[in-house]
This record gives sequence, structure tokens and C-alpha cells, in this order.
Amino acid sequence: MKPLWLIQAAGNALLLWCAFTWLGIRDSRGWQLMETAVLGLLIVVPWLWLQDGTLVYCGDRSQGLWTAFRKGVKTLALFSAVVVVFVALVWALGKLDEPITKAGERTASWLTFHLRKPIKPAMWVRSYLAVLWGVRWIVLPVLALPIAAGAARNGVRGMWRRGRKVFWLEYLTALIIGFYLPSLLMGWVPKLTGTAPQVVSFVLRFGLAYALIVTAWLAVVFFVTQTSVCVCITTNSDIS
Repeated sequence: MKPLWLIQAAGNALLLWCAFTWLGIRDSRGWQLMETAVLGLLIVVPWLWLQDGTLVYCGDRSQGLWTAFRKGVKTLALFSAVVVVFVALVWALGKLDEPITKAGERTASWLTFHLRKPIKPAMWVRSYLAVLWGVRWIVLPVLALPIAAGAARNGVRGMWRRGRKVFWLEYLTALIIGFYLPSLLMGWVPKLTGTAPQVVSFVLRFGLAYALIVTAWLAVVFFVTQTSVCVCITTNSDIS
């Protein structure tokens, strides 16, 4: 797994740097807009291939890295479609922040009226937003990741997959390691005097946070490729 970790770490870092550079491209003219679109695809497609090949390899490590990434090319279009749908759903759920906030305020108002005691709207708003966050970043990924893994490994037939119950716990553990701990590291600013110590501290904290993110992602990939099971559809030809 060490070569794969290095490929993920280097590949994601390079593509992330390219993405930041891409954001600075001017698009005020037609040809610049077209150039921006083409360069964007040149960044997104390799990133999708990197994740596709990683899923294929973790599903069957006996085939070797190069063979896995070569097989990933065949399912890249379908895998990309699954990712696009997932991103669209995450974006749509993000648009519910304002309606959810209003719903929390209305709930507090309704309870205040019927219970004849003041209810703080902030409590209900936070509760509703927490549920929305859970659906967006826990429920949806746990449901979508087995489908994406199946699409990467076996195409359309492999999409009929569902994760076992243990995958929920594995995903939550990886989420803590790959999201919560890095956010703590980046949010923690030690009291240091001088520019050099502050720069060294930032580099070390950022490097450790990035290593945790890559490790957690590979753990999720390994778990989803090992614990997801295929829901097969039996046809007459299969029976015969």
C-alpha cells in the first residue's frame, strides 16, 4: 500500500496546486473561457482517474498498480458520472441551509406559542443544521461510496452494491481521522515568536494534516472495496 499512498499524496498535491493555478486564469473573453474549460478538464479527469484506479487496485491488489489504473480507464466515464451525481446532491443539500434555518426558527416559535414558555430558536436551528450536515457528509457518502466502488471495478453491473453495516463505523472513524483531527491541527496556532518558527510550525502541521487526510481516504477506499457486497440480478441466461 506504500506505493499507492505515495501516488495519492503526490497526485492529489499536484492536482490541487494545478486547481489553485487554474482559479487565477482570466476568463473575460470567449477564447479565455474556452481555455479555462479545457484546462479544468485536464485537471478533473486525471483526478477522477486517480481515484478510479485506486478503487480498482484496492479491490484486487494482486493485479498490480499499473494494471489496476489501466483497467480504470474502461470504467472512468461511468465512475465520473457517479461522482458528478454525488457532487450535485451534495451541492443541492448545501442549498437547504437557509430553509432549514427558517424551519428551526418556526419550530421554536410554534413550541413557544403552544407550550407557553420561551424556546430559543438557536437550539432548534443548530439541531436541524446538524441533521442536515449528517445527511450530507455521512449518510450520502456511505450510500454513494459502494456504488462508486462498484462502478469503478465492474462497470454498470457492479453499481448494484451496498455497504455492510460495519462500513458506517469504519467511515465515521476515517472521517474523524481525516477531517476532525486535521481541522484541529490547522486551527491550533502555537504561540511562537519569530517568522521562522511560525513557518516551520505551519509546514509541520499542514504536512501532518495532509498525511492524515490521504491515509483516511485510502482507509475508506480499502474498507468500501472489501466490505461492499454485490446485489446480483439473476437472469434466465444465468440460470441456464
